[in-house]
Amino acid sequence: MIDRKHENAILETRKEFKNHLPPWEEASRKQRIFTIMIYIGIYVPVIILWMLIISFMTIYIIFYIYPSVHYNSSPPALYYYHTSSEYLFSKVKAWVLLGIICFFLLLFISSTIKASLTKPGEIPLSWTITSDKQSEIERRPDGHERICIRCELKKPDRAHHCRQCEKCTLRMDHHCNWIGTCIGFWNYKYFICMIFHGTILCLIFIASFWETLAVILNDETSSLLICFCVVLSYSIVFMLFIVLCIFLIFHLWLISKNYTTIEYCEKRSKNSEMSTASPYSMGTLMNFKLVLGENPLMWFIPTTYVSKNDGTSYVSSKI
Repeated sequence: MIDRKHENAILETRKEFKNHLPPWEEASRKQRIFTIMIYIGIYVPVIILWMLIISFMTIYIIFYIYPSVHYNSSPPALYYYHTSSEYLFSKVKAWVLLGIICFFLLLFISSTIKASLTKPGEIPLSWTITSDKQSEIERRPDGHERICIRCELKKPDRAHHCRQCEKCTLRMDHHCNWIGTCIGFWNYKYFICMIFHGTILCLIFIASFWETLAVILNDETSSLLICFCVVLSYSIVFMLFIVLCIFLIFHLWLISKNYTTIEYCEKRSKNSEMSTASPYSMGTLMNFKLVLGENPLMWFIPTTYVSKNDGTSYVSSKI
């Protein structure tokens, strides 16, 4: 039960954040349209993500794979091949690249689906703060236990309330709009796998598709629309590669220090030099094992990792 001294704050918060929209059956047309628009706005990034995947794979197959494996008896001056031996090499290379990209695409899709569908972790209703001395037990500035006035639950270490999901998430890292859910204790590994394989896919694309870019732009018979599509696709994937690289490096650094994005931002605002180590850090190798699993060979494979921890308590390195 919540302490009495917090009851007034909880009641005030209920009134402030109460959902004024009536049930669907009783809602007016405008209210229904408004509700639908809210859900569309939530899932637009998710739709964009899957449209990008389908579009880039289609462009890659049509403009790179097919010309590389389909024999052209009269190729232009700048082309994938000109002799029979070059054609054989181009054909084998295209099939190998297609196999590799399909392999990583399968891992990426699997990671994305698992990160999206796996619940990040909710606070058990029966959970209470234990007397385990190894638990850091984060507290409010006034020294009291952390209590979510929206969920009316005591918050374990590293748990935070997500306003978009309207619930508290265990070891919350951030809310990812691209998959429409929070990234927390149970799906963080899948999220790391997703950006890891996404980075590799972008790398394969820009490392091989440059040939198509050169061929199309130097072919006088290529239409303006085709040139535009090829250049735009290559530019977008290149920018995505840069962003994903930065994002991946940042999260690998967070894992090595046993920080979450929220903890990093909070500590960054208090200490610009980030000189204070995380109280939960167990050393670089152990930190990676705690998030990605015991076997390093399986770290970036989106397999189910059963953690020894339930996400409600953490060992403190200060003890």
